[in-house]
Amino acid sequence: MLIEHLTDAEGLLLLASDHLRAGPSVVRGQLDPPSLPPPAEPLTPREEPATFNFWWQEGGELRALGDAPPPGDAAGRVALKLAQDASEHRQDLLDLERSPIVRWARCRWHSSGALCPGLLQAQARKTSEQPAGLVRLHRRVARWMKKQGVRINPFDHGPEELTMDPPANLNMFWAWAFPAAEAWVRDGGTIWPWNA
Repeated sequence: MLIEHLTDAEGLLLLASDHLRAGPSVVRGQLDPPSLPPPAEPLTPREEPATFNFWWQEGGELRALGDAPPPGDAAGRVALKLAQDASEHRQDLLDLERSPIVRWARCRWHSSGALCPGLLQAQARKTSEQPAGLVRLHRRVARWMKKQGVRINPFDHGPEELTMDPPANLNMFWAWAFPAAEAWVRDGGTIWPWNA
C-alpha cells in the first residue's frame, strides 16, 4: 500500500540497493507488498530489508558518501567512523544526508514481542537544512499515511513489561496503523511506544 503510493502516486523510484558503485539500481515493475516478518531470532540476520529508500528524482542526483565533505561536528565524525568500520566500500554507499530520498523504516519486533512502529523519514539531517520540495513531499506522504490509517495510542496496547504511565502529551507517540496492522492490534497484538 505505501510502496505503491510512493512509486505510483508520488513518482518516486525504489532503490534496489544503497550501493552506488555502478550507479543507482532501482526496482522495476510491481513489488509484492512486504508482509510483516516473523519475530527475529537472536543474532540471525533478517532476509527482508528493514528500510526502503525512495529516490525523488526531481530533487537531483543521488550522492555517495565518498563525495561528502568532511564532517564538521563530533556526531558526524562518529557516524563516518562507524560507516568506515562497517564497510570497506563506504565511499560507494548512499549518502542519506545529501541525497534526495524518502526512507521508510519498516515496523520491527521489539524483544518484548511487541511491534515497534515504522518511521517515515527524508534526509538524515535537520528539516531546516533539507530542500523545501523534499520537505513538502515528506509531509504530503505523512498526511496520506494518516488518512489511510487508524490512530492508536500505543500505551493502551503496550506489553505487560511496559510499566511507565503514558505522558500527558501524546503528540510524539501516536501510531497510525494501516488496516491489517489495526486488525492485528484489535486481536490482541501489542505495540512498543517507541520505534527504537
